[in-house]
Amino acid sequence: MNDCKNCVYIDTLSKRVAELEKDVERVKQDIIEIKEINAENRANFKRIFDEIAQIRRAVEKIAEKIDEIEKRPAKNWDVIVAALLSSAAAFFLSQILEMSIIDKK
Repeated sequence: MNDCKNCVYIDTLSKRVAELEKDVERVKQDIIEIKEINAENRANFKRIFDEIAQIRRAVEKIAEKIDEIEKRPAKNWDVIVAALLSSAAAFFLSQILEMSIIDKK
């Protein structure tokens, strides 16, 4: 009788071990899939960060161009002021020369 009880117990344990082995195989497969997905995710993240870096560089270039464009009116204003001052100086010099010519006559 003891043998029969032990046989049933051993049979039950054997079935449980077989089930656990199946579970372990499923877990191994899940781990393999997770590793593959993780590798894909890393590649995707790298690509995303590379694209973000490219976007950042493009934005910096755009910002530099905007700064240049914003400075242009100031440059134009400087040219206008210089032209006006030159014109005024030329006018006053011509007036002074004209007066000195008239005074000499």
